[in-house]
Amino acid sequence: MRQLDLKLRDQTMIGAGTHKPPENIVIVAMDDATEQAIPSPRILWHPQYAALMRAMARGGAKAAAFDLFLAISVEQWAPDYDRQIAEAFAEASATSPMVMAYETSMGIPEQLPLYLLANAQQQIGYANITLDADGFVRRQQLVSNDGAAESLAARLFALSNGQA
Repeated sequence: MRQLDLKLRDQTMIGAGTHKPPENIVIVAMDDATEQAIPSPRILWHPQYAALMRAMARGGAKAAAFDLFLAISVEQWAPDYDRQIAEAFAEASATSPMVMAYETSMGIPEQLPLYLLANAQQQIGYANITLDADGFVRRQQLVSNDGAAESLAARLFALSNGQA
């Protein structure tokens, strides 16, 4: 019976069709063109992410969520990159709410300046997805079972609406 319910939900969503997002929502995505334009590996894109954060704040972004997880220090390969992205986050998040993602299975890497700052400012949310019994994603758990953590979307919503 549960499988039937899940498949009926799928059909309801398919039947609803696609919807264009509101004009005031912009999704900045990394695609093949981005990969080709930036020759360094993604793990070293700190300057590009920092520039994006600053540009979003200068452009008057009402809020931003960064669904990327910079789990390790790059100091040994790119000295000062960890500090630079934390500095950009501090500058940009002073005027535009910004939330960084992390993965709950790895925890918050508080040894990194960016995550130390984001966590201290309560500007961090988990990016894990919620799978249904059949392995499909149809919903998202917004708060952890113990209530100690919020999803990336829930944290961004709270910050954007003055609910620090």
